[in-house]
Amino acid sequence: MPVPWVQLIKLAPTILSMTNDLRRSARRLGKQPQAGPDTRLQELEKDLAQQAEGLHLLARQVEGLTEAVTALRRSLLVALTLGGGAVLLALAALFIV
Repeated sequence: MPVPWVQLIKLAPTILSMTNDLRRSARRLGKQPQAGPDTRLQELEKDLAQQAEGLHLLARQVEGLTEAVTALRRSLLVALTLGGGAVLLALAALFIV
């Protein structure tokens, strides 16, 4: 299974945008000490939801990369096994001739 680079590249701007939004909202919260508790609580809940969505996207990317690495490992083992077998056959052919 190939690495889903296209999917990773497509999701990268979304993740960057979300992190920028979170950073801006954190700065905004720090600059608004006069905000009421209800307003701050709503902003914190919104930020928490954004963080959860960002973590979900990252988890999906990690899952895809894990699957790709597992598939590459399997392919590498097959290639090494076949290559080793080919070397043994070539050596056997040299000794027979």
